[in-house]
Amino acid sequence: MTGKTYWVWYYKTRFIDTDRTPWCGAFVAWCYKKAGLYKKISVAKKFGPLGYVPSYSRYADKHKKWVSKSKAKGGDVIVFGRNRHVGLVEGISGDYIITIEGNAGPTAAIGCKKPGAVVRNAYKIDSVKIKGIIRP
Repeated sequence: MTGKTYWVWYYKTRFIDTDRTPWCGAFVAWCYKKAGLYKKISVAKKFGPLGYVPSYSRYADKHKKWVSKSKAKGGDVIVFGRNRHVGLVEGISGDYIITIEGNAGPTAAIGCKKPGAVVRNAYKIDSVKIKGIIRP
């Protein structure tokens, strides 16, 4: 499944393809909408579109919404790298944070012709890939 559903819902524009149309942030916003919690996260739109990963980080910085990785819980937003990717925390299992991410997986690799997918991933809590956890 591509990100067309999430991109079109959020931006109300045409979806081109995964490599030129990043949709991980729009996926997170869509999930909050489907869960009936969009108001909880839509305040972050003051810092840019929710389809744009740095908007989440700017919101968390301004409103002190960052929480310790070890305290991550289901529904939190997880930010990777230098604001390169965003997903949802499903929960913690032992030393791992379990996530659900849009535009992720091996098909989302740069230069790949196939679209990214919605995937479940697991990361060590102390992984340097994780920038931080946001609790909206």
